[in-house]
Amino acid sequence: MIRNVDGTIRYWSRGAEKLLWMGSARCAGNDFDEELRRNGYWEGHLIHKRRDGSKTTVSSHWDLQQNPTSHDQSIIVIEVNSRSKS
Repeated sequence: MIRNVDGTIRYWSRGAEKLLWMGSARCAGNDFDEELRRNGYWEGHLIHKRRDGSKTTVSSHWDLQQNPTSHDQSIIVIEVNSRSKS
């Protein structure tokens, strides 16, 4: 997934869109945004709610990227499914 720093999702894979409940155009802000801005990245585990109501734990890595021309910032999010929770 690629999102703006304000949480607006710019792109996510069809697989993520199909599997996950997050159908909105925004990703909620969270406590690790400060660490992301300070270090340029964040790593940890997140629990996502699937469309069917079940939950899944993912290993997540967020990387802050800045466009050298426009200075716009984007966050590249890479997540790998760790295990399922019901």
